[in-house]
Amino acid sequence: MVEQHPERSRPPVWTSVALVLIDALALGGGLVLSPLSRPGFFVAFGLASSRLLGLQDPRSRPRRDTRLVASILAVAIAAAGHALVLGQGRPPVLGLLVAVLAGQIGREVLILLLAIRARPLVIQGRGPGARELARALRRPGYGSHRLVGFLASRGSCPEGVPRLEAVPEGALLLDGRAVRYRPGGGGREAYLEVGGLEFPVAEGPGDGTSRMLKRVLDLALVVASLPLSLPLFLLAWLANRLVQGAPALHSQTRVTRGERVFRIYKLRSMAITAEPDGRPVWPAAEDARITGFGRFLRRSWLDELPQLWNVLRGDLSLVGPRPERPEFVQVFKTSLPRYSIRHRSLAGITGLAQVRGFVGNTSLRKRLLSDLHYIESWSIWLDVAVLGRTLCQVIQRRQRPRFDYVPGDEGRIP
Repeated sequence: MVEQHPERSRPPVWTSVALVLIDALALGGGLVLSPLSRPGFFVAFGLASSRLLGLQDPRSRPRRDTRLVASILAVAIAAAGHALVLGQGRPPVLGLLVAVLAGQIGREVLILLLAIRARPLVIQGRGPGARELARALRRPGYGSHRLVGFLASRGSCPEGVPRLEAVPEGALLLDGRAVRYRPGGGGREAYLEVGGLEFPVAEGPGDGTSRMLKRVLDLALVVASLPLSLPLFLLAWLANRLVQGAPALHSQTRVTRGERVFRIYKLRSMAITAEPDGRPVWPAAEDARITGFGRFLRRSWLDELPQLWNVLRGDLSLVGPRPERPEFVQVFKTSLPRYSIRHRSLAGITGLAQVRGFVGNTSLRKRLLSDLHYIESWSIWLDVAVLGRTLCQVIQRRQRPRFDYVPGDEGRIP
């Protein structure tokens, strides 16, 4: 018997060509006000950087402010590339602004045209799946369906979504209670499945343009910090080696985006015999395995410095849900609903849950809610805010407490 796969909600096939034309016309419009010698170089660099940032991918559904920042970055790369290759100064700012605004306007017009042709869709029922589907469909994009409302006689609807008393003619009715989240992996993006259809999730920090923009921010900040972080790491590594002996570095397997397992690096803060049989041990509230110098490393966050290498490799982001060990992930996935959604984003050195204080001796469920809120409401500005709050906590040397709970015991996860 042939297995039936759900039908995907795809943009029209010509949408990719339209996005390339919009970029080409926008870059050309910038050149009208700011003529350049050999303008083809500027246009070519602009088209390449736009494609790299995912702006020409019709499946990408970023927030408008994310798309604007990515457009500004693409045009800036085009100007820098043109100046570098030809040895000329950058184009006037007015021309660059025209290119950015023209690209944004062109995309908005395309979204409106596609929305007119898209099949109307109505959601019936409530629950986390219905809200996630509504959020995904309300995000500006190039899909073949558009949300027109919720079929409900009472109760509240998601913000901005009208309540309907009847299904409009020609509209598709979907049961919001039957929505199932399907995690991505193997090159496939995460999606929502319901009624024999697949809908891409609302774009988060691990998808499309948002993912590429976040990666650029990570690389820029890590490279800019190397003059300070590299000498600081070498001094901390040498001190750790002299005080505690070899090895000064410690590595563990952790889980990141798409449930991919990777090896994370830290300055060793525990005794070598912390896990004598090689099996993972959940840290206790007052963990006797932590050495005296290790407590200093943890209080000062110096033990996290080697993870900048993980950021450069693409295993971690500067900001994201903290990575867990594979053995604990299996426990949490079966006990905490929606836990797998954490893996839509690269794991991070710091995160929203950490700066909110949901770490250590706090509720694991509240920590998960903070991680989900980060993914569902991500913007580049949220990353900047989390990094700023983390820096304040590092300066204050706020202690990171531990939570007295053992994954896999008979107790309920708090």
